[in-house]
Amino acid sequence: MSFKRIFILVSLLFAVASTIFLNSCSAIGGAGSDEGVIQFDTKAIDKNHPLYDLAPNSAHLHFKGDKFLIEMSTMGLFNMSIIGDNLSKSMTQMIKFMDLRQACIETEAQLRAENDSYKLTFEETSDTKEIAGYTCKRIIAKKVNSSEPPFDVWYTEDLGKSNCNLLTPYAEIKGLLMDYKIKKFGMEMQFTAVKYTDTKIDDQLFKVPSDIKIVDQKEMQKFFDELEE
Repeated sequence: MSFKRIFILVSLLFAVASTIFLNSCSAIGGAGSDEGVIQFDTKAIDKNHPLYDLAPNSAHLHFKGDKFLIEMSTMGLFNMSIIGDNLSKSMTQMIKFMDLRQACIETEAQLRAENDSYKLTFEETSDTKEIAGYTCKRIIAKKVNSSEPPFDVWYTEDLGKSNCNLLTPYAEIKGLLMDYKIKKFGMEMQFTAVKYTDTKIDDQLFKVPSDIKIVDQKEMQKFFDELEE
């Protein structure tokens, strides 16, 4: 695999993992538990995309109260972790690649700036279906200032609080996203919840390991740029 492909793939994983984290809620509970794990099936939509076979096919969201951890991995080469704290409105992105172990912390302002490039409008429908055991409602989403066709988004009101998508392009949707898509770095991907497990989560899971180096966005981007050379 070329360094350029590695760069694109890692960047994609950051975008995808960030999106999944941000679509989680400040206290996923509603009618259910506020602690557990949600498994998502993920897939690239364009089979002709050069990275189609390298895209991750699953993601796991661990949540407890106001804190979250999303984990993804590709080919065993990259291990991505996103730790989120909705009280502090911040997100820590961690990457482990060979002997590299570093993390970047993003503030609310930085997260909002990222969402400006993916503004959406929504149209309500009366359609419903069951996803991962929960009744979900369909919304038709359309990108602002884009000629791309609209796409379906499914969410449930049985999980999460009404402001669960506050820091995302899906802020208007008052429920947990269960089936949606995102396009970043030229690759479009679909995410579908397949399983919810009601289980106890260790608080230690949401702490950055002591051997992880904290860097700023510029240093993290420098690593990506060097891989592309």
